[in-house]
Amino acid sequence: MASTAVNFYKSLLFSESYYLKEAAAALNALEGTTTHTAQSVANDLAKAGMTAWDDFCAWGYKAENADGGYGVNPSEFFDLNTYYEDIAQVNNTNVANVITSITNDPITHYATEGFVKGVNPVSVDGEVVQHNSRADLYADFYFNEEEYLINKTAALNAENYKNMTWTVDKTYDAIQDAGMTTWRHFCKYGAFEKDANGDIGIDPSQYFDVSKYYEEKLGITEGYDSVESIMKAFKTCKIDPITHYAKYGLNEGIAPRATSFDAVDGNKLDPNGETPMSGNQLVDSLLITAWDEGWPNLNKVGLSQDNTLYYKFATAQDVTSIDKGYNEKYITSSNATQKAAFLDSMDVLNYLTGIKFQEISSTKDANILIFNYNAQEDDGDWTGLTTLSQLENQQFVMLDNSNSDNDKPVFGTDAYSTVFHEMGHALGLNHPFDTEGTNLAVLPQFIDNAAWSIMSYTDPAKEGNESWYVSGDQYYSPLDIITLGYLYGTDGLNGEEGITYA
Repeated sequence: MASTAVNFYKSLLFSESYYLKEAAAALNALEGTTTHTAQSVANDLAKAGMTAWDDFCAWGYKAENADGGYGVNPSEFFDLNTYYEDIAQVNNTNVANVITSITNDPITHYATEGFVKGVNPVSVDGEVVQHNSRADLYADFYFNEEEYLINKTAALNAENYKNMTWTVDKTYDAIQDAGMTTWRHFCKYGAFEKDANGDIGIDPSQYFDVSKYYEEKLGITEGYDSVESIMKAFKTCKIDPITHYAKYGLNEGIAPRATSFDAVDGNKLDPNGETPMSGNQLVDSLLITAWDEGWPNLNKVGLSQDNTLYYKFATAQDVTSIDKGYNEKYITSSNATQKAAFLDSMDVLNYLTGIKFQEISSTKDANILIFNYNAQEDDGDWTGLTTLSQLENQQFVMLDNSNSDNDKPVFGTDAYSTVFHEMGHALGLNHPFDTEGTNLAVLPQFIDNAAWSIMSYTDPAKEGNESWYVSGDQYYSPLDIITLGYLYGTDGLNGEEGITYA
C-alpha cells in the first residue's frame, strides 16, 4: 500500500473530474478536433479497463497539455509545468530529464522526493486555491479511496459475502457497476456497515475511526443508548461522519480518532528529551524538536508527574519571583473569560491526548503559568506568546493585554483561537512555516492555513467568501490532531501510543 504521505497528497492533488477535462482539452489540441469531452475520455478509459488515475500515471503526466506545456495537470492545485521546471533547476538538468526520471507519477515524486528538495506544487492559476466549504476540505483529507477499498474488501471477506473471495479490484468494480463513486458509497453505505472486526462503520482512512466517532457522539447526546442507535440517526439524517464532523462535531468538541497512531513511522524512544522526527512532512512541520535546547518533550515530564500537567493562573508577583526580566507593572492576571477559554483548551487537549490538567497553588511547581503581558512594552509584535521560564519544565503562556480583543476570548473570536494556538505551543506544536533547529520541514503553501492547522498564521478564507470559515470557530484542525496523536496518542504523557521513554 502507498505510504501515508503519498496517500494524503494523492487525495488532495488529484481530481478525477478536473483531470478528465484537461485530458480532453489536450487530446483536442493534439488532434486538432473538438470532439473529445471529459465524459468521452472517461468512457474510453472504462472500455480499456483504466481509471483516470491510471491514465494520468501512464500518459497524462508526461503528455503535452492544451497550452503546449509539460503534463496534463491532475488538479487545480498542481501545475506540472512549473513543478518540472523547479525540479530541473534544483537538479541542474532539463525538464525532459526530470520527466524521464519520474518512475511513478509526479504526485508520488513530490511526496517522496520533491518536498525534501524544497520544491512544492503551485496552483494552476498561480494563486492559492481553497475549497468552498469545510466539508469538502475534510472529505478530501479524511477519505482515502485506496484505504477505504481495502477496509471494505476486508469486511466483505469477513462476511463471506456472496460466498466468494473479494479483492480490492473486485470491490472497486462492484461499486462502479452500481453507478457510484467510492466516496458516495462510503456516504450511503460504508459509514453504516460493519467492518471486518464487527465494529460499526467502514473506516474511510487511517485518520478516521468511524466507530469511535459514533461513540464520542453518543457520549454527548441524550436519548440514545447505543452506538448502533447513533449510527441509525446519522443514516436517517443522510449524513456521513466526515460531513457531520465538519458541520457539527468540530463545534461540539468531538473529533475523529486515528485508527492507529503507528501510521506515522518514527523513533518512539527519546532518552535525551528531544522530540524525534516522524519522517512525515505534515507532522514534522508542526513539531518543536528542541525548543531553545531547554524544553524537553513533555512525555519525559510524565516520568515524574504521572499523566498530569500542572497549571496556575499567575499574578505579577508569581512571574517576577521566577524571572526578574518581566516588568511587574505590565503584568495582569487572567480575567474570568480568559480563564474559561484556557480551561476549554485544556478540556479539548485532554480529550485529544488523554493528558490531565490540574490547577496548582505552587508557582515553582506549575508546568504552565498563564498571565497577560504588554507586548508593546516587551518590544514584541504578538497577540499571544509561549516561552520558557527560568525553571526547568515550566512555560509562560501569555496574552497581550495591550490588545483589547484579548479581554474577551469567547468562542468564535480570534482571541479564542489565540488561546488554543498558545496551548498548542505548550504541548509541543510549532508554526508550520517555521524551521527550527535541525527540523527544516514546513507545510506546502497551499495547506499552510488555519483550516489545516491552528498553528498557521494564514486565514484560508477566499477573498469575498469568508462565510464558511472564521478563525475562532474551531478548536484544533486535522494536522494538529494528527501531530498531537504522534506525540501522545490518546493515553497521555509517556503512554504506549505516543513517544515513550525507556
